[in-house]
Amino acid sequence: MKLYTWGANSYGQLSHGVESEQCVSPTETISSHPLEDVVAVAGGGGHTLVLDSTGSVLGAGSNSHGQLADLGNNTTTLTRLQALQEFRVIGIECGWDSSYAITDTQSVVAWGSNKFGQLGVTKEMIVTSKHPVVLETPPVVQVSAGLRHTAMVTSSGHVLTCGQASRGQLGVLGADGNMLKASDALVRVESIGDVCQVACGQHHTLALTEDGRLYGWGDNRRGQLGSGPDHFPHSPPHHHLRAWVHHQGGLDPLCCLVCCERSIGMGGKVTTWGRNSYGQLGHSCGQEQVDQPTQLTDLRGVTQLELGSEHNLALLDNGEVWSWGWNEHGNCGTGTVDNVAVPQFIYIPSSIKLIAAGAGHSLALSLS
Repeated sequence: MKLYTWGANSYGQLSHGVESEQCVSPTETISSHPLEDVVAVAGGGGHTLVLDSTGSVLGAGSNSHGQLADLGNNTTTLTRLQALQEFRVIGIECGWDSSYAITDTQSVVAWGSNKFGQLGVTKEMIVTSKHPVVLETPPVVQVSAGLRHTAMVTSSGHVLTCGQASRGQLGVLGADGNMLKASDALVRVESIGDVCQVACGQHHTLALTEDGRLYGWGDNRRGQLGSGPDHFPHSPPHHHLRAWVHHQGGLDPLCCLVCCERSIGMGGKVTTWGRNSYGQLGHSCGQEQVDQPTQLTDLRGVTQLELGSEHNLALLDNGEVWSWGWNEHGNCGTGTVDNVAVPQFIYIPSSIKLIAAGAGHSLALSLS
């Protein structure tokens, strides 16, 4: 297996053995351990995590807030996180400067910054932690982390959230009936159930149900909830929880990965909406935002969709990777730093199995 990375590398998150401002083309990583049977990759604000089939986790990049656990300040090559050796990890997730793992017992382990309560533990007890903390949760099957908030899906289909909620992104009302502004304890979103996937944007959250309905709550100033910003702005979630049903009969939970303001529908077609300042919606329409979900007409066969801060990666069923959006650090992998207005093919020497995106960097795992 080979892991290719590109984009921002200010903290060594690309695992190239050096720190740099940009890498404009996919480049093979350097690792202190062989990359064998990798099952997941993830990117954060300035760090990277890799998970193998044995349950071991490797990391590279910034550790300014403990997001790489027991590693040094900046680690420029992928190195095993010894602090996680007592757990058999089956899933990983990166926040901006925090990290999460799901274990084989469906418990959640979290470490890194907890300044906004995004780890799900009290800030009075932990502000930053290099030591993984086991959270008190029911069995969890998925975790998604935004800038300062986190959402989890339980095995029973409920959504738990924690962290900052200045825009209503936790989806929970307080005891006074008003929108909850923050919570350093995990709280349950009561308005929906039967959820199979969840995704966090900067200040908003999306959830997909088993029957293909898509709900959103939180910040809607850029139309990221799939409607104009005048609809449901900063309202309590039981008023503005929005369902969007795809015109072809719903989103397929078996093939749909919901990511911030984009989603994959049946047939591997991508639909986008929200902010478009850098062309991140892929429409080349010249508009700053698109309020209504709009399908990309020239991209088909998408099996995985990953989002950075303002750029996107799509993995096709033929192993190709396409990208579009913000490209200041070469994070689109096109060989330049020009923003990419429509999806563009990225040349990588091998067929790709998995992709991931950090805030300004990108990752692709090949089988050979």
